[in-house]
Amino acid sequence: MANAERALSLRNGRSDKALRYFFNSVPGGDKKVTFLGGEPFLDFPLFQRAVDYIRKTAGDSVVVQTFTNGVNLSQDKMDWLDSRGVFVTVSLDG
Repeated sequence: MANAERALSLRNGRSDKALRYFFNSVPGGDKKVTFLGGEPFLDFPLFQRAVDYIRKTAGDSVVVQTFTNGVNLSQDKMDWLDSRGVFVTVSLDG
């Protein structure tokens, strides 16, 4: 399945539903959500929606992190990520 097809499969509230299931099903207070595989920033609006849902639902106590090759990073995106407390790892593995 192509990345665009995977991203489409998370639309229409599916990412919210998956995150809600995670927050309601995983016991304990120390939770972490990691976005990786493919390139999470190919559909940045979807990524933003998921992060905003996490922050609205679970607050700042949840660690949110992502891995990226950095190709789609811009100063505006980095500022947005910083404002939401998202940890970013840039992979330089070719």
